[in-house]
Amino acid sequence: MASTWLYRPGLSAVTEAFFAELSSYLDVFALYKCPIVVAGDYNIRAKRVGDADATRLQDLSSFDCIQQVPLTPTHCGGGTLDLVVTKSDQVLEEMTVYPPSIISDYSVISWRCPLPTQPRIVMNREVRGWTKLDHDSFRSALLESEFCSSEQRPVTADEYFDFCHRVLTRLADQYAPVKRVTLRRQRLALWMDEECRRLRRKSRMLERRYRRSNSIDDRFMWVQQERERHKVYLRKEKDYWSTRVCGDAKHPRQLWRSLNTLMGASEKNTLLKNCPSAQQFADFFDAKVAAVRRATSGGDMSAELPPATEAFDHFQRCNVSDVQSAIMIAPSKSCTLDPLPTDILLPFVTDLCNASLLQGYLPLSQRHAIIRPRLKKAGSDPSLVQNYRPVSNLTFMSKIVERLVCHQLVAFFERLRLLPSLQSAYGSKHSRRQPY
Repeated sequence: MASTWLYRPGLSAVTEAFFAELSSYLDVFALYKCPIVVAGDYNIRAKRVGDADATRLQDLSSFDCIQQVPLTPTHCGGGTLDLVVTKSDQVLEEMTVYPPSIISDYSVISWRCPLPTQPRIVMNREVRGWTKLDHDSFRSALLESEFCSSEQRPVTADEYFDFCHRVLTRLADQYAPVKRVTLRRQRLALWMDEECRRLRRKSRMLERRYRRSNSIDDRFMWVQQERERHKVYLRKEKDYWSTRVCGDAKHPRQLWRSLNTLMGASEKNTLLKNCPSAQQFADFFDAKVAAVRRATSGGDMSAELPPATEAFDHFQRCNVSDVQSAIMIAPSKSCTLDPLPTDILLPFVTDLCNASLLQGYLPLSQRHAIIRPRLKKAGSDPSLVQNYRPVSNLTFMSKIVERLVCHQLVAFFERLRLLPSLQSAYGSKHSRRQPY
């Protein structure tokens, strides 16, 4: 909370300098994101009709400000001298103007000013402590487990995936048990970039070091780092908004949108309570799929393809290097449906993938996904379900099998030239080549 004083002697006449200084202060305050209150004895009878000074004082709308005190006498000699000026969208509660001469010759004015706060983003997650895993003990447990026993190999694809999930879950619970954590994070500023994140990580690291050691030297390093971080933050924020406002200068609609974001006016509709519920998302996405099916049912499929010279009636067996390549090019992501990473179990994983390919079957357990709705466009209304798109987080092994299937299918189509020659996406040596 900051305060600024603007003084004018009550016995002297109102000067032009007073209104100039008051206008400059209100001009700056109107740009603040936080609520503002300009209160005190203005020594101007705001209630007097026809008074030039009172008229100028009441003309606060040009600064998006209003005067909140009722026009009742606030001095024993009469006249409304004590005023409370706020932004036009601020609401003051329980304002009371006590009669003058109770404590002094001026009235006592009291009010309550609600301060809006954004709710913290709190997420409860279940995580495993992989960073604290004893890798040697875990590797020994894997070597002694059923994975390395050729006599206990499953037969069907269902048995392979069930066996893999059961054994890996048991080992993960033993060496990296699940624990529930609460994550709190703030909304990231629009100008936050990788340099800011790096400085923030360094600040947290130095703070943890100081909390452990209580050393004066560690505290000094932490404070110096914090000062440097805030300097960079201030510079980034100024540069970002200067560039954005200058870039929107010729586009009034975009300019006002940027100014509203800068002053916090656009944050009123972004509260978490306005987000749709899980049931609303499910109903909306189900309705979209049903609408596509209705629109395409009964449609004629017309495709002119060259005569087939051979049929793709089965998948080829994969070797260890094929599976390893599919794993190595996969992004380093994980899904909560995965018990633990599987890239160290190549022989068993190869047999598992071959069982799925040769039997032409993917178990139901691998057809589930964690669906997370994501806004299609930044700045769109988060309360409307049509502004979201579903993002599926699949199990790691289902994606590996999918890559192996796609690799064989694409190779077959390219060999027989069944892919459209004018298709530029998702093709070999084209701009949007997918890493299969």
